Formats: sequence, C-alpha cells, structure tokens
Amino acid sequence: MPRPPLHRPTSNLARPGPGPATPPRRELVRLIDDSTISVKIAKHLFPELLENGGSPKELIDQRGLKQVTDTKGSRLRSTRSLADNPDSIAKYKAGKTNIVGFLVGQVMKATGGKANPKVISELLTKKLS
Repeated sequence: MPRPPLHRPTSNLARPGPGPATPPRRELVRLIDDSTISVKIAKHLFPELLENGGSPKELIDQRGLKQVTDTKGSRLRSTRSLADNPDSIAKYKAGKTNIVGFLVGQVMKATGGKANPKVISELLTKKLS
C-alpha cells in the first residue's frame, strides 16, 4: 500500500501522476506557492509547457502573466470597484457578505486576472467593514 504524501498539494498540478514530476511542473507549483501566478494561469500554461517545453518563468515573463502584488495598485482597484458598484456596498451592509466575491471578480476582470484574489478580498472586506 503506498504511503500518503507528507503534505497536501496546493493545486491539481502537484498531484502525482505517472512517473516523477517534471521540472516545469515543479516550477509551476513553486510559482503558485509563492504567489507569482494563480492556479488559473498555471492551468492555462501547463498544456503548452508539456507540448512545447521551456521554462514556465520565461513564458510568464514573455506574456506578462505575473500576478499583481502591488498593494497600492490593488487598493486603488478595489476602491474603484466599490465606487462602480454602490449597490454592492448596501447589500454588504444588509448582511449579504458573499457580495465580496462579486467585487473581487470585478477587480479580476479589470486586471485581466492578474490581481491576487486573496489580497483583493482582504482589502475589500476591510474597506466594507
């Protein structure tokens, strides 16, 4: 009987498949773990890396897919999201806290999916409280 892994994988890319993990796969998992890219971006890149090879980091740099980690820019985008959706503020104050997910989605759309959703969610929740 195989032994279970010592830690839980953070994404589907870390699940053991046939044979050992390939270097691009390991690098993608590392880039997800250090918040350089999101799981969504990694899932988009993985098939291409398997087919064409190459370095995930180089591909991310070439395409400008790095997650935005600038907190000042994230604050501005989250403030703009609130200004563009005043009805969402009222809904949140009325107890509909899941509206934060909608607002995070609006910021993600505005940034082309490059913003860190966890950071945006925290900023929005803080501003709404």
